[in-house]
Amino acid sequence: MIRTSLRALIALFGAAALGQLAFAQGVVINEFQYDDSGTDDREFVELYNATAAPVDISGWTLESRDASGANPAYVVPGSTTLAPGAFYVFGPASVPNVNQVVGTTNLWENDNESLTLRDAANQVVDTLVYEANKGLGVLAPFVEGEGIWGNFTSIDANPTSWSRVRDGLDNDDNRDFVLRPITPGASNNVPQIEKYYQPYDALTAGNALTDMVGSFVTPRVIDPTVAGGFNSNAIVPSPQGGNAATCWDPAGGGNAATVLIDGENQNLCVECYAYFDATPEVAGEHETWSIGFQGTTDSFFNTPDPSENIGGGLIANGNTGISWVYQTTDQGGTLFLIDHGNGAWGPLAQSEPRVHAMIPVRTGFNDGWRRLRLQISGDFVEGFFDGVPGCREFSWNFQLRTPSPAWGGVYLGYREFVTNNATLRPLTIDALDIRTGAASGMHLFGRSAPNSTGFAPRIEMNKFGLYGDSNVALRFSNLKPGAPAQLFLGYFALPFPIPLDGLGTQSGVELLIIPDQNFTIGGNINGRDAVMGFTICTPVPGGVEFFAQIFELDTALPDPLPLASSQAMRIVIG
Repeated sequence: MIRTSLRALIALFGAAALGQLAFAQGVVINEFQYDDSGTDDREFVELYNATAAPVDISGWTLESRDASGANPAYVVPGSTTLAPGAFYVFGPASVPNVNQVVGTTNLWENDNESLTLRDAANQVVDTLVYEANKGLGVLAPFVEGEGIWGNFTSIDANPTSWSRVRDGLDNDDNRDFVLRPITPGASNNVPQIEKYYQPYDALTAGNALTDMVGSFVTPRVIDPTVAGGFNSNAIVPSPQGGNAATCWDPAGGGNAATVLIDGENQNLCVECYAYFDATPEVAGEHETWSIGFQGTTDSFFNTPDPSENIGGGLIANGNTGISWVYQTTDQGGTLFLIDHGNGAWGPLAQSEPRVHAMIPVRTGFNDGWRRLRLQISGDFVEGFFDGVPGCREFSWNFQLRTPSPAWGGVYLGYREFVTNNATLRPLTIDALDIRTGAASGMHLFGRSAPNSTGFAPRIEMNKFGLYGDSNVALRFSNLKPGAPAQLFLGYFALPFPIPLDGLGTQSGVELLIIPDQNFTIGGNINGRDAVMGFTICTPVPGGVEFFAQIFELDTALPDPLPLASSQAMRIVIG
């Protein structure tokens, strides 16, 4: 096949003759912890210099306020310079890497409060408000966005903090903070992994998942068929089989977890099997869990109540971004697809979450193990319930546009309010599949070269590529009507571009992939064409990756070998 396609490319010749993050350019509050489960002797605030030059922070002030007024403020000593990419930590001597010791315990309020950094001229450099669900009042001038909405505590045995999702990333919106392991004086960043797949079968039941952090208890591996430990009761294995994982604090209350993988703000996909227990709860009792992305949740996973079936003014949930939320009450189970935005709920919110789907889950109908999927490209989001992983058919599918796509990874949360733990079904997942960046859908790379219309051929997809969807198409635009063109497909990109101008093409014509198949395409009167496909549902964990590129013969070009070419597109199906 490779030789055939290369001959087709040669025949076509013969007929003629990867974005950078926009970081804040300043010093920011990069990480903080204001409440721990012991004597509050581990509280700290970390600054980070996101600029490319040293910054003199002598005389700068870190101040805090609550509803009662100003709290203690801390002034940076003279002759203090913060190097590019360096950290500066306020806290007690018990905090690792502390730069300025400012007390011993209880340095900041364990309630809603502002933290504001001012320079030597008393100008605000950065500011935030935490636990904003309790109201702003006099703190309103010090908030960015909705503030950090949810509640927080750090467990001494499992310490966490509010951390910027990437060091220095500041959109002037306190949503930039996510739940992470504490790292005072060191980077918040977590691995940028394009493909992650975890079936749990090679792990030992009872062990903590090392690629996650939990607010109270880190998610644990379970044998779903065996009750006890971190599995409240025995259930059948998932369709994937073998072990699974739960996000649950057996001591009761709520628990949250973050997957320690960096999440793109433009392309991100998460898919798994989740277990749905639709048995109605005792009147007045309830369970709720979430699987979300592009955000975080609070450490208590305060109960969201999108249906308002529970009532009682539940507005403290700290989910941000987009999530599937499952809730069981005495009415049975309901699954919601929610765009939480900045995370605010209730009458104090500037903009509340938007519920885009509500699916009743009933025993014997659509309960048990079911596939869940969330994916985003730009501002376009799709959610899937049921069906086969990697496939569109046999599933409930919902589409939405989010007005506020953001940086943030994958998070989990579970909270219960029941009296009998034997009836619990905490969040239980299997075959967790996460893809970021180019691995989540489609991605253009390399250079292109225009035809005589002045535009270069372009490849795009009309939607995420899922098997079992006959409407998925590769679409081509900017083709010159009547000019012969070849679409080349292959399973590998070249490690470096091969320029073809030595063969007589214009500058910019490059071979970017190793071609394996080729198809003749041609532009209509509008310079467009398309290829449909992917109708057979063949699930493959992590999806199938391939590459596409167009070469077009345009005799109106002045070059000895008059070729135009597209960028290459990396495509993941499934």
